[in-house]
Amino acid sequence: MLLTESEKAKALRSKILDIVIDTLNQKLGGSTKFINQREEDFLIAMAREPVYRREFTEALNKYLEMGNYKYAVYTDAIYKAIFLEKSSEYKVILKLEEKENPRDTMYSEVLRLIASFEVGIADAMKSEHERRKIKTIYKLVKCC
Repeated sequence: MLLTESEKAKALRSKILDIVIDTLNQKLGGSTKFINQREEDFLIAMAREPVYRREFTEALNKYLEMGNYKYAVYTDAIYKAIFLEKSSEYKVILKLEEKENPRDTMYSEVLRLIASFEVGIADAMKSEHERRKIKTIYKLVKCC
């Protein structure tokens, strides 16, 4: 690369990187609004996140008899376990607008942690369903 040590070269490289990341993020539904999106593993984690989330919501739908509010209840339980805040409180703390997704502010490690919770819960529900052969009302374990 011809752009090496000068401050102008660093600024130009940074701008090029922002353009590339912003283009990739837009294709994945994100933006460069949040600094975490410049993290090396962010794009990979953000691309995988919907797959894990879908597995989680499908398990809630298939194995849990609780009405539609179950998605918010379980998402809040996961956020409380990780952040000690409900997802809605987390949005307020970060001053996110209504349509902004809190996960867009998270680093890849946190996205993987949430995915681990979701996949673990989905797997536990599936196992319990296979054992009992009925939909269940699961009790959330109080944490923190």
